[in-house]
Amino acid sequence: VLVVEDVAEIRELLMEGLSSAGYNVLGAADAEHAIAIADGFPVEIDALITDVVLPGIDGSELADRLAGKHPGMRVLFTSGHLPTMLKMSGNAWFLQKPFEMSTMLKVLEELLEDGRGTKEREE
Repeated sequence: VLVVEDVAEIRELLMEGLSSAGYNVLGAADAEHAIAIADGFPVEIDALITDVVLPGIDGSELADRLAGKHPGMRVLFTSGHLPTMLKMSGNAWFLQKPFEMSTMLKVLEELLEDGRGTKEREE
């Protein structure tokens, strides 16, 4: 799981919580750093958790850029501000901040299961 969050305290809490839940976690403070990490990562990244609003490249553009090298990557956008426009595809979900870590873990699990086609979602 690649976590992209420009607020260091939030990024560290997310990474710690995800690691404690058994996920292998990479972290970046901005999109440029995330792209560098993803470009150098030897296997496909299963999930991207990114803030929508980032300095420079926003979370939506970041997800688009990473999709080429990691086409199966699921995306979880987060934001403390309701985005005016956010392009979402079938492999992208949105979680409004603030949220509990237990909520994040549940959403991530569902997102990853949905990507594997192992769980039907109720509409």
